Amino acid sequence: MEDFEEELMRLIREKSGINVSFSHRSFIAKFVQSRINELGISYSEYLSKLESDNEELILVIDEAAINETYFFREEKQFDYLEKHVFKCGWKPVIWSAACSTGEEALSLLALAKHCGCDAEIYATDIDENAMRAMKAGSYPPHAFRTEGSSFFSMLSEIGDYHPKCFKTSAETLSKIHISKFNLAVDTIFPMQEESVDILFMRNVFIYFDNETRNDVIKKMCRALKKGGLLFISVNEIASVNCDESIPLIKDHWDTVYFLRKVSDEEKKEFLRKKTLRPKPSDETNSEAAETQTTSSGNLTIDALYKKIKEKIDEGKADEARKILSTANYRPDSADLILYLSGIIEMKKNNLDDAEKFFMKSSIINPDFWPAFFQLGMLGRKNGKQKMSRDNFSKCSKVLKDYAKKKKMCYTFLMDSFSEDYFLKSCESFLSEEE
Repeated sequence: MEDFEEELMRLIREKSGINVSFSHRSFIAKFVQSRINELGISYSEYLSKLESDNEELILVIDEAAINETYFFREEKQFDYLEKHVFKCGWKPVIWSAACSTGEEALSLLALAKHCGCDAEIYATDIDENAMRAMKAGSYPPHAFRTEGSSFFSMLSEIGDYHPKCFKTSAETLSKIHISKFNLAVDTIFPMQEESVDILFMRNVFIYFDNETRNDVIKKMCRALKKGGLLFISVNEIASVNCDESIPLIKDHWDTVYFLRKVSDEEKKEFLRKKTLRPKPSDETNSEAAETQTTSSGNLTIDALYKKIKEKIDEGKADEARKILSTANYRPDSADLILYLSGIIEMKKNNLDDAEKFFMKSSIINPDFWPAFFQLGMLGRKNGKQKMSRDNFSKCSKVLKDYAKKKKMCYTFLMDSFSEDYFLKSCESFLSEEE
């Protein structure tokens, strides 16, 4: 079985570039096992089917992807485009390169139209099921969050918008070039090379290893024109390494960071200036990072946690869920928000949903030890020994790394416990399972 699982993960990585985290493997394995039972074939026959049957492969790749999206996600990026990039009469070429079910591409189109831009939009994804949903053009309440709400009225310009409900028009969809594109594998773009003004490729780097990330970035450079802007998720910007071989530099407006394509001369000058800057101190205040607020008045994540915890302790999980769904919070707090969703679902005894939220949290932030601890506890509770062992091992490793560096992160999630308590708990559970 372990050999089958490794071969399955290799196939997913080879065909899609997705590097499945070990916390997500149990979900994929569960899905694949159900498919094998349904088809009545062996493990080896199923692997052969994945090699030859593209529709079956798509089903598995779809399971490997999170597809977490909503309208005007990371709204500060759209705020920057509206105030400093989109100008009336401009005809930009825009590519939503991991469009999923289309909320991002439609958000870009709505904003462009609002600003008087006649934008040409390309929307691509590896997941054909997600693109079919986009072509259907109907979006339920979960496609809307508190974040981005200041832009929602713009959707009325491209479809029928009511609060937390949107149906786009066939005319609108006909103006968007929707096609399949595998970021890791495909080399032929749906548009001309060096024609793209704005490229959104957000929330995909969490799936890729460093080599694949580098290859994808280089590929996207070929699509961008000089001066073109590449937006990735705020959670991912730090993972992008633009060395001298990549004609991109990191730029920013306020707290919005993005990549800009430049000439070779500009890149050399940028690198020269970078080497002259004094290095920042290695000392960081993790507690300050956890409680940082923004000028938009978003809740600090520890304050939100306290409100959620208070309701859970009172046995009011539904109220806790409502607080989380309506709260304003920093867009780079996705790992913590998913974690809090898992805590709420666990209190409601919706253990499968809780597991999915904790898993997504651990994928977004591979060093987020609380998610690994909760996954270990869920595995222990449900008799999933391998899941329990893997996650307690990861939690233990991260906690030891923190101790070695003499710093601690996410301390507000510990309540009255210490990091030593969690570390010893992990080691105790691991020793029981040996």
